[in-house]
Amino acid sequence: FIITRQLGLESTGIYFIAIQVAMPIIMIGNSFNNAFRPWLYKKLANGDDALAVIISYVSMVCFLLIGICYAFFIYYIFPYFIGEKYINARWVGVILILSNTFQILYYTVSNYILFDSKTKILSILTIVIGIVYAVGGWFVVIYFGLIGLPYLFGFISVLYFILTWFISASLSPKPWFNWGELAIASGILFESFSWSKKKRLI
Repeated sequence: FIITRQLGLESTGIYFIAIQVAMPIIMIGNSFNNAFRPWLYKKLANGDDALAVIISYVSMVCFLLIGICYAFFIYYIFPYFIGEKYINARWVGVILILSNTFQILYYTVSNYILFDSKTKILSILTIVIGIVYAVGGWFVVIYFGLIGLPYLFGFISVLYFILTWFISASLSPKPWFNWGELAIASGILFESFSWSKKKRLI
């Protein structure tokens, strides 16, 4: 609506193409979350907080790498895959891919809040972020054109992730920055993995 009113249907079409290009990263993230959430809940229920945090960190790093690699891939293949006619959508798509990556990282911290059923403040944060994005989007399109909207979305996505992580750490304290405890849990996890691998070889 904002793009159509401010810039016209052609810009809306460009943005829609960029959204479609960025969609696969969200689909991967949703599939990951559907598998990750039950596993996480099981570990939290058993009191394996350190192990849950370690896997959350690993998930963050993995998805950051996936997002960056996919963004590079789209940037270079875009002219051949979409065509020169819509080349203006390339940077928009790249920014949306990176923004969507932080939407996935949001899952790795928000599930802790959902597990403890402390969802009220998360709902409030979501509504506030949505309003800021809608109102801010109207003005960034006026001043910066089409490219302003994905940059705003990227900023909002990073902010949403960081605030959710802060809320999660406050409402549901976990050893996010207790490096000693995490190191011990990592050692146990590595030994368990090595033993399981040796057992399969035998």
